[in-house]
Amino acid sequence: MWTDFVVRRVFGYKGERLRDFFDDLELELVIPKLLLYIYEIGSCDNVIWLLTDEFKSLRATEVKKKFEPEQQMHRHLRIQAIKNVEEPEVRQYVNLFEDNLSMSAAAELNGRRVIAWPIVNVRNQSVLAYVLMTDVKAADVGRLQDRVGRDLSFMCKHIGFSFQHWEVQRLSYHDDLTGLYNQKYLSLVLENEILRSQRNDKKFSVLFMDIDYFKMVNDTRGHWVGSHLLVEIGRVIKQRLRKSDYAFRYGGDEFVAVLPGTTAEGAKVAAERLRHAIETTDFVIDGQHLKLTMSLGLAAYPDHAKTHKDIIKMADEAMYCGKNKSRNIVFVAS
Repeated sequence: MWTDFVVRRVFGYKGERLRDFFDDLELELVIPKLLLYIYEIGSCDNVIWLLTDEFKSLRATEVKKKFEPEQQMHRHLRIQAIKNVEEPEVRQYVNLFEDNLSMSAAAELNGRRVIAWPIVNVRNQSVLAYVLMTDVKAADVGRLQDRVGRDLSFMCKHIGFSFQHWEVQRLSYHDDLTGLYNQKYLSLVLENEILRSQRNDKKFSVLFMDIDYFKMVNDTRGHWVGSHLLVEIGRVIKQRLRKSDYAFRYGGDEFVAVLPGTTAEGAKVAAERLRHAIETTDFVIDGQHLKLTMSLGLAAYPDHAKTHKDIIKMADEAMYCGKNKSRNIVFVAS
């Protein structure tokens, strides 16, 4: 197999650990293996991956009191680390280096040595991402700069392929009508939130939303009006969520929201805010004024479910319980 030949030819038998790295194309799988490989090479405390725009945005001089990242595709691919690290700490590391860092560099922060490497796109020489190694022993800095730099220069072509694959996926994860994320992307987000919750010992919540009597709108006003209503409903939902939350069109007139780091109690407040927003919005489509209500089901991880399929199921069932009770309601799973 060409993988075996290349790994042995370039790295010798010490490169056996890279065999799995080259067997994967998904960026979700490539990044953790890359970080683990670098972590195992030398003595350091942590290895951090940052997309280029994440690296640049963290170089801002003012540290936010509360880090609330904008909702972005594959947020977990934009910044990742072997060990959990907070934004102010990453910001300190990033500000040690130039904004347009194009080759490996070493710096010192409070007596701790940090090394940074750019991941360069071999096709156009643009920087795709950066890898930072923190708390490196002084005696190892030169050796690691050479060793990791050499390895990364060999890996970057494969990483570039993974980026191309990722960009294609991004196009397939949005709902064509509303512009929200679609059901295909939902499972990936939930799986990632479960892993992050397990790692950080935090909770997250899911809201399952259904527009009350929406079929009546389609039957009496027509599907053209119904489609434009869905667009406006999606806009209202996204506006009422935090930037760090995720909004999805699940199908038809059903929507889902994933609220990272949010308990059931906090999610209920957010759900009531969404319910009230839909109820009080005057939807105007081609001069027609329409009033709508929405029923919401709420489930939290790990209180109500332990898997991504079960938490959606529990939130969906809670929503139907609310509909059977009164509609225009927030119902919490039990």
